[in-house]
Formats: sequence, C-alpha cells, structure tokens
Amino acid sequence: DHIHQSMVKMKPLDAEELLKQMWERYNKSGDVLDVPTQATYTSVMTAWARSNQGKKAALRAEELLEEMEVKRTEFPHLSPNTAAVNAVLNAWSKSRVKVAADRCQVILQRMEDMCAERPELSPDTITFNTVIAALSRERGCERRAEALLDRMDRLYNDKSKRLRCAPDILSFNTVINCWAKSGER
Repeated sequence: DHIHQSMVKMKPLDAEELLKQMWERYNKSGDVLDVPTQATYTSVMTAWARSNQGKKAALRAEELLEEMEVKRTEFPHLSPNTAAVNAVLNAWSKSRVKVAADRCQVILQRMEDMCAERPELSPDTITFNTVIAALSRERGCERRAEALLDRMDRLYNDKSKRLRCAPDILSFNTVINCWAKSGER
C-alpha cells in the first residue's frame, strides 16, 4: 500500500517504469505474486491524472485501463474496478480538451451498462462528481450537469440498483456553479 501511495505522487513515466519492471520480474520468475495489482495500475493512472499533461495523460490513462481489461482474462485480479475507472475519468476531466466531458459521459454510460454483470464497476459518488466537474469546464454545461445530478439521485434512490452514488455537497455546488457561470436565470 505504501508503494502505491508513492507511485501516485511520482511522475507518470517513473510510475510506468515501475509497472514495467514488475511485469519484467513476473516474466522472469513466472511467480503470480510478481504480477502487478489492480491498485498498481490505478496508482499509475492516478499519476497520469495528476500530471497536468492534458490529452496525453487522459489517453494514456485510458490505454492502461484497456490493458487491464485485456489482461484480466489471464489475471482476473487485474479486472478494472470503480477506482481504476475513476482515475481515468479524473484524467479526462482535468485534461481540459473539448471532448473531455463527452468522453467522460461515454465512460460513465459504459460503467452503468456493465455494472449489472460486473458490480466492481458500479459508478459511485466520485464517478458522478468527476463527470459533473468535466461538464462544468464547458460552456453551456448547466443543463447537462443538472441532468446528470438528477440521474445520480434517481440511481441512488433506486434500491434495486444498490449504487453508492449519493449526491453530496460537491455534486450540488458544482451544478450550482455551472448555472452561475451561465448567466441564465
């Protein structure tokens, strides 16, 4: 766990180098205990999200998520979870590229579509807040942000879905700020 906390604070290429070394170690030893973990990948993706490298960071974080998805057939413990997807959403949200909010919404929809079969991919409050934050960085976002907040609330209150996505103060404040920036009454 200490290693993962350190990786998050590293430069993303340094964190990726450690990930690469872990795979090399596994390839030499064949010992499954040398395989990187879900937390390792999430830490590297988080390092990318925190790097302020815009689209490059978001694309690389998403590539790492896809790598996890591919490797999970051989290594089930590498199956992406909500925290891993949230790291990718965070990278997109912070990227400030025009397609960031749209990309975040596509990823969120994919999570929602998959969570019935794979509960470890259920969107949570952080997931929705990150997508709302991405929307808040776009002009004319207020209606989409409010619609997402409403969807978040509906999903949380739908007890058959059992999602941990309760709107919180950040959810509401971000949507309020969208409306304040819009100048609409």
